[in-house]
Amino acid sequence: MTDDPNVSAQAPQGTFANRITRLMREQGGAAAATFAIMLPVLIGFGALAIDAGVWSINSRQAQGAADQAAYSAAIASAAGTNAATEARAIAASMGFVDGADGVTVTVDNPPSSGVYSGVPTYWQVTIRQPQSLGLAAVFAAGAPTVVARAVAGTGGGGSCVVGLDTVGPAITFSNNTIFNQAQCNLYSASGISLLNNVQVTSSLYSAGAVTTRPNATVTGTQQPLPSGGLNNPYEDLTGTTPTSGACIGTQPVRNGGTLNPGKYCRGFTLGSSAVNKTINFNPGVYYIETQFSVASNFTFNSPSGGVTLIFNMAPSAVSIQNFNTFNITAPTSGTYSGVAFMSTRGNRTTSSKFTFGNGNTIAVQGAFYFPNAVLEMNNNLTATKCTQLVAWRVLLENNGAMKANCPGSGIQDFGSGTIALVE
Repeated sequence: MTDDPNVSAQAPQGTFANRITRLMREQGGAAAATFAIMLPVLIGFGALAIDAGVWSINSRQAQGAADQAAYSAAIASAAGTNAATEARAIAASMGFVDGADGVTVTVDNPPSSGVYSGVPTYWQVTIRQPQSLGLAAVFAAGAPTVVARAVAGTGGGGSCVVGLDTVGPAITFSNNTIFNQAQCNLYSASGISLLNNVQVTSSLYSAGAVTTRPNATVTGTQQPLPSGGLNNPYEDLTGTTPTSGACIGTQPVRNGGTLNPGKYCRGFTLGSSAVNKTINFNPGVYYIETQFSVASNFTFNSPSGGVTLIFNMAPSAVSIQNFNTFNITAPTSGTYSGVAFMSTRGNRTTSSKFTFGNGNTIAVQGAFYFPNAVLEMNNNLTATKCTQLVAWRVLLENNGAMKANCPGSGIQDFGSGTIALVE
């Protein structure tokens, strides 16, 4: 209750409206002056709130238009039609006409910014629309401009890890594996398992579920495989050792030196006592049979490029220890274009593994193609060039890092024709 006879005894004292009423009826000059100062501020905030709501709606609409326009541009490009024209037409159909009322629709190929900057198979659409001021025009200096941006495209050689097992999971990352290249995508014919602090910024395409366990994070897009499944461009490669031609050497290769292509029927046995731990491969295909045993701290080079190493043996006959360096560049044309390492035998069981030990440096420009076996990369894998891992199952463990940079490498893309909105 109040002693002021001008205020109704029935009105609740605590309401905002009642306080304003009291101010209006207050006879004191100070209260009237205070209200006079507050009123424009209150009206201004209310007007800005209304305009901000309109701007937020316009921003969402612009983003939707940019998304659709970028996706349509990527589809048009794949179909061989004018992608920029298609993108602007889609934006216009959604109310954003380039050049009308201050609106601009910019189409960039390749994108001019972001993680796909410079990647030619991606299209970027940016929509800018100046906003108008309503009631807030009296108080605000100027209206903002809504900016919406989207990027879409195909992998374009970005299928860095591919698991072929249809039961799966065909890909497993564990223990701090970092996959931080957005255009370095994962493709699985079944599921993908990400365990223990794995970080993935790639796009994931899988026929099954993507499982993430303690502290694993995925910031890339997750999409199902196309209805036709994986398109394996290496499927016709057999790697069978030719029946013609003599074997090179009657004993395993035991020391470094310069080697020529051909059939190594006794394989490689490179022990820790080897006098020379540097092996240089001349260009060509190397068919390695019986065994491939490598101790630590060896270096394998292909100074002139164009090298494919084919392991024609059971996975148990391959042993690659720690801290070796592989500087191998695959051929960019011919039967084994893009393939640096390949296996031909395997029982397709979890015990059939080709394992690369701790701390190996994989400076390989090309694919590891092991279609009938498990490919396991252990601790601290560092891939410094454009490397593709393709196997029945792929296992990466502990601090693995890969790089995607594939122009002219000969590597084949499993994701051709798969278009995705990525930013």
